[in-house]
Amino acid sequence: MEIDNRPLRIAIVAGEISGDILGSELVGALRNHFPQAHFYGLAGNLMQQCGVQSLFPMESISLVGTEGLLSQASHILSIRRKLYRRFIADSIDLFIGVDVPDFNLTLAERLSKAGVPTVQYVGPTIWALRGYRVHKVARAVKHVFVLFPFEVEYYRRQNIPVTFVGHPFASRLASLPDCRDVRTQLQLPADKMIVALLPGSRRNEVKRLADPLVQSAHRLCQLFGREHICFAVPIASEALGNCFTTAAPTYNQLPLQLFDGKSQQVLAAADMALLASGTAALEAMLLEKPMVVVYKGPWYAKALVSCFGSLRYCALPNYLLASARVPELIFAKATPQNIADTAWQIWQDKPARLLYQGESRAVRQVLAHANITHAVPVIADLLS
Repeated sequence: MEIDNRPLRIAIVAGEISGDILGSELVGALRNHFPQAHFYGLAGNLMQQCGVQSLFPMESISLVGTEGLLSQASHILSIRRKLYRRFIADSIDLFIGVDVPDFNLTLAERLSKAGVPTVQYVGPTIWALRGYRVHKVARAVKHVFVLFPFEVEYYRRQNIPVTFVGHPFASRLASLPDCRDVRTQLQLPADKMIVALLPGSRRNEVKRLADPLVQSAHRLCQLFGREHICFAVPIASEALGNCFTTAAPTYNQLPLQLFDGKSQQVLAAADMALLASGTAALEAMLLEKPMVVVYKGPWYAKALVSCFGSLRYCALPNYLLASARVPELIFAKATPQNIADTAWQIWQDKPARLLYQGESRAVRQVLAHANITHAVPVIADLLS
């Protein structure tokens, strides 16, 4: 498809590793329909491998969120202004925001006012906390593509066009990997309990959670017996690895292995996970792994929760499962003793674990049924 005898110009902006994964899936699907289209904006390695030109490093806005905007507002706003001017100068045909709504919705709203069709892939979590943003979504984009079926009703109530496209993680896990095989690949012991520790994918998150998770691991050694347990920690980058080892210097006193990435493999090999709230919790649920979700935000985070809405749950799985089965330890409750004791209680209650695993399997099947190709005809209509 061409416009005015030139290839389509599709701008796309992702700001985090999870968004890079989702964006690459969407670009791949769109390339099958628009093979000559030029994609550019902000992209990580996976999107760039799909032919997306990145005008700035994706990490430039990877701290977006309340904390990132407060600490690096000037830099982030400068990038957004530059992207807007470039997209307008190029007369882009479509803008796709992939997650990072704090960054993308404002950019989409300005582009929409200039006559550019705009869509958002991964709907802002109006169902969890910041419901006030729904009006901005309505102003900013023509269509929202959501990952989870329960989100559809929230947007429809506000007359915002929405399509459920499922989650690529679920599609890749139609059948679960064999735990023993994964342990062999990762050189983890076959005969011990393995607990995955995932402190997050952002520097500030890792700084806050690394030591509580490591201290809880020390307590779990006492509860399970040091000879019966070991720990696996996937780290997304060398910088985050340095952050982890600095923030939790006693990690090397544990039976613990660090891994370069490989979060999904580590979770598949584990019996249980202690992790930061976010994408990792979804992965753990899809892999049917019992977990404890931990959150320790900046000093003002609790006040913001109170100001902007009531937070029913911190962990996404608790919105997806038939009932809230994932323990959440947030703010002052996220102590090493609470984390370890909660993990111990989970492991002692086998009937509850089996019930959780059955519900997780059912959710995975629902999420895997839809896929990102459902977004293609919607986008084609916007471009016609």
